[in-house]
Amino acid sequence: MNQTEKSRRRKRLLPLIGAATVGLAMSTATWFYVSAFDEELALKAFYQEATDSTQILKNGLDEYSNKLIAIGTLFTATQHDLSRDEFVAFSGTLFKEQPAILGLSWVPRVTRGGRAAHELAARSDGIIDYQIRDVGPNNTLEIAPERDEYLPIYYSTKETPTSKLYGYDLHDGGIRQRTFETARDEKRIAASPSFMLRSGGGDRLGFVSALPIYLRGHHSNTLEERRRNIDGYVLGIYQIGQMVDTILTTVTSPLDIFLFETNAAANDMPVYVRSSRLRDKPAVPIPFAALTARPHWLSDVSTSGKHWTIVSPAPERLIANSHIRAWLIFSVGLVLTSIVVAFMWVSIRNARRLESLVRTDPLTGLANRLFFSERLDAAFLAAQSGAAQFVVHFIDLDGFKDVNDSFGHSQGDRLLRAAVLRLKALIREDDVLGRFGGDEFAILQADTSDPSAAAALAARIIKSMSVPFKIEGDEVTVTASIGVAMFAEGTTTPDAMMIQADLALYRAKNDGRNCYRFHSPELDQQEHSRMALSDELRVGIERGEIELYYQPQVEIASGRIYGLEALVRWNCPANHGGQCVWNADQAAR
Repeated sequence: MNQTEKSRRRKRLLPLIGAATVGLAMSTATWFYVSAFDEELALKAFYQEATDSTQILKNGLDEYSNKLIAIGTLFTATQHDLSRDEFVAFSGTLFKEQPAILGLSWVPRVTRGGRAAHELAARSDGIIDYQIRDVGPNNTLEIAPERDEYLPIYYSTKETPTSKLYGYDLHDGGIRQRTFETARDEKRIAASPSFMLRSGGGDRLGFVSALPIYLRGHHSNTLEERRRNIDGYVLGIYQIGQMVDTILTTVTSPLDIFLFETNAAANDMPVYVRSSRLRDKPAVPIPFAALTARPHWLSDVSTSGKHWTIVSPAPERLIANSHIRAWLIFSVGLVLTSIVVAFMWVSIRNARRLESLVRTDPLTGLANRLFFSERLDAAFLAAQSGAAQFVVHFIDLDGFKDVNDSFGHSQGDRLLRAAVLRLKALIREDDVLGRFGGDEFAILQADTSDPSAAAALAARIIKSMSVPFKIEGDEVTVTASIGVAMFAEGTTTPDAMMIQADLALYRAKNDGRNCYRFHSPELDQQEHSRMALSDELRVGIERGEIELYYQPQVEIASGRIYGLEALVRWNCPANHGGQCVWNADQAAR
């Protein structure tokens, strides 16, 4: 395939490629727009769901804080020391059916000097064998040594009067003592860091919360006053998982809820995970950074001095489902684009097929006279503009008419196709081979200005054609006569080159066939003379300058006349000085 044909094919495909590109671009752009729009709607619905769940959790946690504050208010509002029964009755009412609370206790501050009176009062109150105790080396409760201050468990909502927990001193330098000190110094509810509780069911991670109670009638405005006038603490022990589950027990959220300590580091794991109702299996704990690296909801919640950060990741199914409409539209776009491209491809193929019918020879598939002339015109204009020169070979198969007459037209067609195969094997890719009809062929030998190269190709063609053909068992012999015309600066038109090649072919025929001849100026002169003579003879016939004579044919031996010859004589016109420019005798029987 030559460069011109390749360029022509590329131009045919440009609209097809353009339509496919535009269709794909529009489908992709639509996908991005619809996907972003639907994803935004899905995320808005997710944020609303997360907001609702978080607000319910906040409200529930606020109730825990308010109930603890209510107990503190009871201590400060009562004009007498709050009794054990009053504490238990009031606390039990507030925290009824609250499995998250493992216990509420009153922890008074007892000084060194007040220890004996405190222990006596407790035993008088029904706590048998009450004494302030510490945990000994063997994890047993032992009588606490003398110290300036004690923080024993005095009242409890979950313990019986015989419980060994009463009198247990929390002034042990641990997280509970630090929680008490924070609550006392900052005059607020304070909570400990999360730790593993000794009691409780399931996930026993929890915390303790302390509400400071100051002596009635004493100031607590300054740090010194608060430390001096602290009366004791209301202590709550909470189980985190039970607390969250109890609050959200009526909420069937489709979201996973991860509870982190406030100011969680990147690799910190959640203290509690509540799985979505859509899950078949519980959600797996994930580090803080991994959760917040994808679309998520984040909020802070607190209760009884304890603060957490809630993270709810957007469900992957939510994001995936939000793209369904975008993928559907994208698929429709691709289908429509495919239909358009397929229609254009069929149209192009039909146009190419029609063009092929118009521009190619149906028998051999070669360029026909029209297509060959187009290529010749293009080569001629290019050569006139300084491009490479070229040569035209006009070929006629000698003896082809005899093959048709002897073997039939079918064999003749097969011979032509076989001859085409030989010709194709002799030319280059950029050369053009065409059939002009019958047994006439033409070759446009591209990029050739050397007569020896043109002669070499003509010689190869003659040699190739002279080899007998095997056509369905029959051996057929034909030869080739070739007229060669080379591009020259004086050549005026492509048609003129074809005429030159035709004249050269006529000379090859007259010179015995099976040979090639180049066009020359002498051939032009002979053709000019022949055309002039033809014109004059035509005029002479119209003027009556032709005379008919009959001449007898006689048998010499007997003198018998056995026939006549009809002779035509042309009387030369007067403008030739009375002399005939041509005197022709034509015999006919």
